[in-house]
Formats: sequence, structure tokens, C-alpha cells
Amino acid sequence: MALQRLRDEFRRAWSALAALDRQVVFILVVVPLLVIIQQNLGSRSLFREHLAGYFPAEWSGILSWAWWFGMQGVLGFLIPVLVLIFVFRRKPREIGLGAGDWKLATTLAIIYIPLVVIGTWFLSDSPAFQAKYPHYGPAATDWQVFLIYEMLFLFYWVGWEYLWRGFMLFGTAR
Repeated sequence: MALQRLRDEFRRAWSALAALDRQVVFILVVVPLLVIIQQNLGSRSLFREHLAGYFPAEWSGILSWAWWFGMQGVLGFLIPVLVLIFVFRRKPREIGLGAGDWKLATTLAIIYIPLVVIGTWFLSDSPAFQAKYPHYGPAATDWQVFLIYEMLFLFYWVGWEYLWRGFMLFGTAR
């Protein structure tokens, strides 16, 4: 009798597992792994301790930021996009990479961008803000370094945002 109950439970569990959406399960398992990998392998300290010695010393500062930002861009954007397109056969539009409602987005941007620019202008004048940003000091005094740093940060930001608002949202929407 106990053996029969165990078999019945096993069958029910197996049936429940078979009914799960493989894409959703994959994403819910992989996202925490990508975050853990980013936290461990994508850290600036890992770069400084194990990789910086392979580059000229004067580059180590910006390259440690490039490593961190680049790893987030790869782990949060490139890998998820490639998985959704090539493994799960999703179209770019289905995973948040289409034009979407561009009229609404343009209207919101026209309203939002001036508010952000004005708010940032006033906030950036405070000593507390200036003491913290930019994180990489030389970016505050050299326009070329600033632009490189900001482009790297954009890749980081796209990776972080897409991981949560692209991969998780569109990958589990069904």
C-alpha cells in the first residue's frame, strides 16, 4: 500500500513537471545563475586581482570598469537575447527588441527628458553628488575618458535592464 502511494505521488509529480513550460523554467533557473556569475566573475576586484597584470598599468582603472560593465552587458543582454532567439526560437519583436509603440514612447520621452535634464542639473550641483559621481574619477576631468566610461555604462545598463525587463518579462509572459 505504501509503495503504491509512492508510485502515485511520483506519477503526479512527473506529470506536473512535464506540464511546466520549459522556457519559463529555464529562465527562472538561469537568471539567478547569471546574477551569481556577474557578482563573482564580473567584479572589478576579480579583474584587478587576476587580469589587470596583463595590461598597461595606466589602463587598469578604466579596464576594471569595462570588465564589470562588459560582463553585465554580456550576461544580462547578449546571452539572454541569443538564448531566446536561437534556443527558444523567439522573434526579436516577441522579446522586447521591436519598435513597440513608438508614438507613445516618443510622447513620453518628450515629456520625461526635460524633467530628467533639469533634475540632474540641480542634483549634480550638490557636493554629495559630486563626491560620488562619476565613480571613475578621471572621467570627471577628461571628456574622452568620460565618453568611454559612459558608453561602457550604457552597455551595463542595457544588460541590467534587459535581464529583468526583457529576459524575465518577455521570456515568462506566455
